[in-house]
Amino acid sequence: MPVVNTYKPIYHKDETINRIQSGVSKAITSIAAQPIVGAKLLPRIALVVGTNTISHGLGHAYQSFFTGRFSAACTVTEAASPDATKLLVVSATAPCTCDFLVL
Repeated sequence: MPVVNTYKPIYHKDETINRIQSGVSKAITSIAAQPIVGAKLLPRIALVVGTNTISHGLGHAYQSFFTGRFSAACTVTEAASPDATKLLVVSATAPCTCDFLVL
């Protein structure tokens, strides 16, 4: 998961301020735990027809991926990865370039 600086409240004698800080801390912790926080954009990945292996660089197994900005009509599907902590393996129906957002 991504490394996110934790929120460190400053304790105050006013209990209202402490409750506000507690709520902010819970909200930040919840947001930081979302996979999109550590997502990586891989722009302009060149694909060939058939199997393509892409190093994603997340530092952990990917959970999902999204594609976009295709240079040609192409369908991209997930294939079995020998090491999901390092590699994303996809199959393409046509040669093209596209962007990947890997979570």
